[in-house]
Amino acid sequence: MTTYVLIETYQLKRGLRLLLRDRMMDVGMAHAVGAKGILVPEPGDQYNIEKEIRESTTKPDFKADTFLQAVDWILERLGKRD
Repeated sequence: MTTYVLIETYQLKRGLRLLLRDRMMDVGMAHAVGAKGILVPEPGDQYNIEKEIRESTTKPDFKADTFLQAVDWILERLGKRD
């Protein structure tokens, strides 16, 4: 998909900064619109995700085990956590 199609299909704005999703395809979409792609795999899907990461041309900006871990990572970068 082109960046334009992704933006229109998912109604994303180019100013979007973060996208938390569960697939590497979603991380690629985030990068295509200038956002950080944070990967939060579904529980039990670790093997498939590791394979997707190895085979992908892009890499997640952060890979979290849980949404809480992703939120902590985001807050640290915003200077909201010690």
